[in-house]
Amino acid sequence: MTPGADVKVTIENPASGLRRTLTPDAQGRFQATSLPTGTYRVTQMKGDTVVGTTEVDASIGQGAEAVFTPVATGVQTVQITGQRRTIDVTRTNNGATFNARQLAALPIARNVEAIIQLAPNTTRADSRFAGGASFGGGAASGNSYYINGFPVVNPRTGQGASQLPFGAIAEAQVLTGGFGAEFGRSIGGVVNIITKSGTNN
Repeated sequence: MTPGADVKVTIENPASGLRRTLTPDAQGRFQATSLPTGTYRVTQMKGDTVVGTTEVDASIGQGAEAVFTPVATGVQTVQITGQRRTIDVTRTNNGATFNARQLAALPIARNVEAIIQLAPNTTRADSRFAGGASFGGGAASGNSYYINGFPVVNPRTGQGASQLPFGAIAEAQVLTGGFGAEFGRSIGGVVNIITKSGTNN
């Protein structure tokens, strides 16, 4: 974004009303951390004038870049849009993250095991285990499952995990390797689920 005096950026989640105002640095860069997952409207302001606006999706453990679209000022423009895959080179995590919109569109069984199968290097667990998944050929007992940051695996056996209704999942992160210290006690993979919450409506 273009730096300059009296330039501010507002980040707002229309569903929850969460709003932050940031001041970009001398290079025009800004960073908002610890945002709850969801879709945010990002607006660039110069004084009281809206200069540009865009929407970004905040996902579990991933960065998102805000690229502003200039506000029309009577000049005709042609805008070409397309979908791009976001590759976050700032993280060491291997795996995949899926939001509720993506999960609803995928032709999969409506359970966590089916979501795990979407990530690379995963498969169904050995039939001797009561369910679960294998990450990189490991046993199902080596995996960790989290719901809203709370571990839900039997700590003694390493097997079994609490289930929740498929429609309650806001985002599901399946990590097959390279995950940080916050996901300790795992020698296999990590399934990190964030649940949906109510909006202002």
